Amino acid sequence: MKRIENIFQLREFIEDYEKLREIARKLQRYNERLCFNGLTKRQWKNKERLENEAKEIAKKWGLTVDIQQDPRILPLYLTDENIFYRQQGVPVFFERK
Repeated sequence: MKRIENIFQLREFIEDYEKLREIARKLQRYNERLCFNGLTKRQWKNKERLENEAKEIAKKWGLTVDIQQDPRILPLYLTDENIFYRQQGVPVFFERK
């Protein structure tokens, strides 16, 4: 993971993490719809856009993102490049609304 060296980088990291939480919440909704009803072409495009955005944010901080399709588990896990097992990843928690 990229080293956070000052308060400004910490603030930027927190903002990016909050954005990942929002992405995780939206992906969870898409995963639930996919399981029960399927997705339209537009919804698939939005889902892919969100996944790519999450990957870019993770890459910015030297992390990788593990994206899950199962609606029973969390949709995003952040992992360091040196971690090989998903169980050691950090889940991106979000609040259900």
